[in-house]
Amino acid sequence: MELNEVLVRIFGRHKRLIVLLLLAGVLAGVAIHLGDPPRYSATARLVLDTTDPEDQAQSGVIADTARAIATGPSLVRDALEEIGVRRDATELARRHIDVQALGSSGIMQLSVTDTDPEVAVGLANAVAEAVIASRLEVTSGQAESVVRKLDREIADLQRRIDGLTGPAGDPQVQRLRDTLTQRLAQIQAERASIEAARAERPRAAVLDEAVLPARRVPGRLLPDAVLGGMLGLLVGIGVAAAVESLRPTLVGRTAIARGTEAPVLAELAGPPNRRAQRHGWEPADVAEAAMHVELVAVAAGVQQVRLMALDRQLDLSNLVDALGNSLKTATVQQAETPTARRRRTGKAGQEPDTAQNGDSRVGLVLVTPSVVKLAELDPVKDFLTISGWPLLGVIVYQAQRKRTPRADRAGWPQDDDYSEVDA
Repeated sequence: MELNEVLVRIFGRHKRLIVLLLLAGVLAGVAIHLGDPPRYSATARLVLDTTDPEDQAQSGVIADTARAIATGPSLVRDALEEIGVRRDATELARRHIDVQALGSSGIMQLSVTDTDPEVAVGLANAVAEAVIASRLEVTSGQAESVVRKLDREIADLQRRIDGLTGPAGDPQVQRLRDTLTQRLAQIQAERASIEAARAERPRAAVLDEAVLPARRVPGRLLPDAVLGGMLGLLVGIGVAAAVESLRPTLVGRTAIARGTEAPVLAELAGPPNRRAQRHGWEPADVAEAAMHVELVAVAAGVQQVRLMALDRQLDLSNLVDALGNSLKTATVQQAETPTARRRRTGKAGQEPDTAQNGDSRVGLVLVTPSVVKLAELDPVKDFLTISGWPLLGVIVYQAQRKRTPRADRAGWPQDDDYSEVDA
């Protein structure tokens, strides 16, 4: 099976289903965002007390640290209380706060989105300040505690030195003073080294605060509508492919020839129960069909050709007459069935076609629409097996939509009122 035939079977046969599911996906994507309020984004830039990153990876690590601090529910809750706004802190932290590194630098951009632009700006600044405070509490808390302890020791030593009294030149008092003074110098040197280390460490700060006006955030309506349409398209193609796998369809003359294992003798532009020219098939089509029918009849050694419609409700009398006037070496008739006979004569109970008794000089030509279910060929194969007739070939016609038939005076539909269902 060729790729173009597969595409025709899936897209050509089931295009309405595919388009319907595609539109359903688009409408579902649109419906999700109906009534969504507009959202606004405010951004603040900050830097943590870390050394400058050497590459993109280190910059990402610093940004991840800031994001982890900024999206803490307790921190967000405190920031909301600070600006006096009621929001779901957990939902806000999870979906509406983000921190991104600017390139490979150590500077980060903190973004907050909200339906109120003023709230977005205030919350961005409050969260940024809270991130800096939390970071300093973690990194500088121990140093502050050590410095405060050293300051208390320095003050205690200074009081003890100032409180030394005794006779002038007393060696014992002098030794004690020297010892306390030496200890004081050591503690002061230790404190100075801590302060020097703190001075060399980068300072965490908010570089740029968020300001009004906040930026309007594009909605998700268009992306989700496109995504829904793509999902609907995939589902439609999958359903169509599943239908074709369960009930295969033959589309076009090549597929029909392969399915019937017989050549296509002609292809008519309209249904064969319509009169020539007026309803779609031209004399040239009949001439081609007659030439091919006669050639295949001679090759098969048959003298009688029977036309059988895949749709047993279809009257082939117009096509039989047209072919019969063109054939020279063989006669052509419609293979009779009870339904076709009643359609043609309006009577029941006639004798069956005497040529259906296994006469080897009789061959069958199948008349079928250009689109047919593979399972619909099974009765034809059974008929060929029972009758013993060879299948000479196939005449394919382009089907049209079915209309409601009008009844004539005898109570039977007119030939001109019938057309095949678009398979």
